[in-house]
Amino acid sequence: MDKKKKNKTSGGQFSATFIYALIGVWLGFSSGSALEFSSFLEYIKILALLTISVCVGIVLATIVHELGHLVFGLLTGYRFQSFRIFKFMLKKEKNGKLHFCSYSLVTTAGQCLMLPPAFDEENFPYVLYNMGGVIFNAVFCILFNLLRIHTAGSPYTALAFNILMSMNLAMLLTNGIPLKLNGINNDGYNAFAAGKTPESLYGFWLQLQICGEYADGTKLSDMPDEWFSCSPEAIAEDSMSAAVAVYAENRLMEKHDFENSEKTAAELADGDNAVVGIHKAFLGMDRIFCMILRDASAEDVRTVYTKLHSDKTTASLLKAMAVSNPAIARTEYAYQSVIGKDVKKADNALKTFEKLKKTYPNQTEIETEEELIRLIQAKQPEEENK
Repeated sequence: MDKKKKNKTSGGQFSATFIYALIGVWLGFSSGSALEFSSFLEYIKILALLTISVCVGIVLATIVHELGHLVFGLLTGYRFQSFRIFKFMLKKEKNGKLHFCSYSLVTTAGQCLMLPPAFDEENFPYVLYNMGGVIFNAVFCILFNLLRIHTAGSPYTALAFNILMSMNLAMLLTNGIPLKLNGINNDGYNAFAAGKTPESLYGFWLQLQICGEYADGTKLSDMPDEWFSCSPEAIAEDSMSAAVAVYAENRLMEKHDFENSEKTAAELADGDNAVVGIHKAFLGMDRIFCMILRDASAEDVRTVYTKLHSDKTTASLLKAMAVSNPAIARTEYAYQSVIGKDVKKADNALKTFEKLKKTYPNQTEIETEEELIRLIQAKQPEEENK
């Protein structure tokens, strides 16, 4: 990750931390001035109320936020695909039926995925869909503040509403102000980036369209070739187009074009471009996998693996997502089996993958990853005879 873009990501994290710290100070000050306790038991009761209210507030603010995306998406022509709060997901199948499943993504507390309407460069609706969550958080922030004022005579009730208001305010600010958080763009940044140029807007539409088709069971290789074509200039400056370029590399992996996949992954992961941190981490893992398949020297593979994990941001992302992303489990299995020669770590990675198979919402992706794992397993007799 180049220094300029790394500083932007760090700045986003600092800004979000600063926002939460300010809200924490406000809560501490307002709670202390509004409540009095004359005994240790009273103090414990207040602490319990604070803890419960914060937990409820976080969950409620997340639900409100994702509902905002859903409502404004439906109002502007988007079609429902999935709705997730923490690990609880409601998903629409290709046959139109809804079913609940369990899936966690540590970089986000919730997610509402929707298929976009047909692309129209002049009138494509992207602002309300991106900012719908922020708008809903703002509405509930005002509502809870009015309830806080109305219940001022009941300190404990007013405190609970104050916390609920503050959690929605935190969600509003950390998603509404354009920031890069945990290696991904927030809603405000996406809305800003999508509207920069017509190519950016088309890139935003492509992201949603590809993601939606993929979730519905369509392989990347079966989608139109023109969806995966991006100019180098767009990839360098536009995060929307850069995300499409990452899908193009995933498509090469799916088609077993490992030579071009490795080349593309290296260029996108190491280049000075607009690819976000979380995607650079995945690209690095794909590159390592391709190197192992083409029998690159163990020293060269270790060098790339070590470099990838030496970046603290990348390493933390990979560690956090290791239990929820099949591609990471696949590459870890390959690396530990062939390069690390660590049977225990390889088995653990394979067990993680097998566990993911049962709950992962995209079975098409699982099938692709299984094919890649079998390619590594087929190499094992060769490696043992060397």
